[in-house]
Amino acid sequence: MEKVIPTAGVLIYRNNEEVLLVRHGESASHLTDTYGLPAGRLRENESEIEAAIRELEEESGLITTQKHLWKLPKFYSAKIKRKDGTKTFSLTVFLCDSYSGELRKTDETEPFWIKISDMNNYNLISNTKQIVLHGLE
Repeated sequence: MEKVIPTAGVLIYRNNEEVLLVRHGESASHLTDTYGLPAGRLRENESEIEAAIRELEEESGLITTQKHLWKLPKFYSAKIKRKDGTKTFSLTVFLCDSYSGELRKTDETEPFWIKISDMNNYNLISNTKQIVLHGLE
């Protein structure tokens, strides 16, 4: 049976017109110039919500707390092509209603506010558009 790698991520909207996505760079494990939610693998003994908070800060520079995150009711899973091959990931997504900080680029990711209506113009990781649209429901 194929191993499924558990991950957690954060979905943030701005004025219900834009969504926060990160572009993966050369040093990221994802394919270069693909876009997705700020998200990543759970560490040992880390809860999904703790991982989501950590990944948001690591990949975008934004900070939030558990009281500002709401777990989306849908379960997401996808086979994602990466630099080290195709792997299957599950993703627990938390909708964020408040955050602080400024967007900042890292060696692996660069965050952007992307117009939801323009998402088709970006090289999105599997399920990203579907998740963004589900979060608006």
